Amino acid sequence: MAEYVPESFQSENHLIDYSPWEWIRRASWEDAVGAIDLVRGNLWINGYDSRTTHGHNDHVPSSMYGELEDSLLLIKPNKLDIYLRERQIRAEFHFNKKCYNLSVTDPRVEGHCKKHLKDGEHLKLDRLKDALLCISLGEINNSAYKLVATVITPKTAR
Repeated sequence: MAEYVPESFQSENHLIDYSPWEWIRRASWEDAVGAIDLVRGNLWINGYDSRTTHGHNDHVPSSMYGELEDSLLLIKPNKLDIYLRERQIRAEFHFNKKCYNLSVTDPRVEGHCKKHLKDGEHLKLDRLKDALLCISLGEINNSAYKLVATVITPKTAR
């Protein structure tokens, strides 16, 4: 990596240089489970919903950016449901006794859902049984949105 370049609440940002990368190994399911973040309470700030995407607890107003310290979390959700609604992939789940409904931006999941699901249909529950979610906080038009950046399952971690 060339340098550390945090921007606003995205404290994890680094500039990647052009030097060759060395393949070491693919992370295992056990590695992923061992990397789950310990989160007590909410995923960042709750109580704000996006108006146009049917989200719930998915928005953080720019006036609250000062309260944010990071923008990536790996979590184990409860009651995960992924579905297609109006050409958008959504993930609804519970985490620490709070309900969330976030956009899914994982290209693998998006591609599968758009190919195999009709509007209103849901992924089969057995595909999501032990899933982990990488939640990202991304900025769009001066607002931050919680997004499901990656869905990791025992099958995809092989």
